[in-house]
Amino acid sequence: MICKFSQCTPEQAKKRLFWRGLHRRAWPFAAVLVLFRPRFFTLDYQLIDEAAGAANINELVMAVNGYLQDCATTRRFLHDDLRIRVSGKRLISLFKQAKARARAS
Repeated sequence: MICKFSQCTPEQAKKRLFWRGLHRRAWPFAAVLVLFRPRFFTLDYQLIDEAAGAANINELVMAVNGYLQDCATTRRFLHDDLRIRVSGKRLISLFKQAKARARAS
């Protein structure tokens, strides 16, 4: 859905969702981690893939809940305690905005 409005490829859309979904304070740290440890955000990109395939808000909420459960199971200091990760709430908000734009057009 984001591709439609941003006129970009699915891979570009994934990157945009990643950066828009991050906690703002995480941006500088995430930029370094993306360069030196790109696999650090594997769970985040899996969530974005699931979010992109969600047909409705309930499916997205289930994906976010699964992501949060995975984060709780595999606690990592930077990712979970310092929240250098994608925000589930922010992804839900972006999904709602995209749905509203789709209905309006």
